[in-house]
Amino acid sequence: FSPTHIQRKMSRTKEVQRTESPAQTNIFFHGKLGKFSTFSDEDEGLVEIPFPFRFVVVDDGAHKITGRKGLGKDAPKYKSTLAHDGYSTRLRVWLETDPETIIGEGVWGSMSTRLYEAGCRYTKVLYVIADVGHGKVLCALNLKGRAFSAWIGATKGIDPCGDVSFTVSGTTEMAGTKGEPSLVPVFEVSKISAET
Repeated sequence: FSPTHIQRKMSRTKEVQRTESPAQTNIFFHGKLGKFSTFSDEDEGLVEIPFPFRFVVVDDGAHKITGRKGLGKDAPKYKSTLAHDGYSTRLRVWLETDPETIIGEGVWGSMSTRLYEAGCRYTKVLYVIADVGHGKVLCALNLKGRAFSAWIGATKGIDPCGDVSFTVSGTTEMAGTKGEPSLVPVFEVSKISAET
C-alpha cells in the first residue's frame, strides 16, 4: 500500500463516522420572528415558509448540536455529527472554523453542562414530509429551545410517527427560565388525510 492509498482509506473511514442527513432541505424556526424558514433554491439565503405549515413526521429520533460561540452574528457556529436514538446517541462536536478539533464527544447528557455554557444547543431533528414551495419532499425540521419544548408538549401521549399529521397555523408566546419570552409554534395534531 502506498501512503496515498492509506490516506484515502483513512479519509473514507473518517467520512463514514459522520452520518449525512437524507433530507432534501432543512427547516428552521426563529423564535424572535415566530417564523419557519428554509434555504432558497436560488441561493437567496433563507426564505420564509408561510402558515399554515403542514407536515407528516416519518422519523423523530435524530438530534444534533448547534449554536454559536458568542453572541455576535459572525460568531463561529458549532457543528456536530447526527445522532439517533435508535442507532447511536454518540455525538462529536466542533466549531465550523476548526473541524479537526473535537471539543466534545459522547452523549449529550454527559457533555451538556460544559457545552451549554459555551453556547452549544441540543437540536431535535424531525424528518418530515412537507411542501416547502416545490412539492412534497423529505425535510429535516430543526427544533431547539422553547420550540422543542412546545413540540414535546404537543406530542405528549401520542406517537408523532403514527397516523397523525401536524399543522402550524401560528405562534404563541412562551416564557423561559432565561431571557425574554419568545414565540413558539402551535402544533395542531390531526389524522393523516389526502391533503397532508
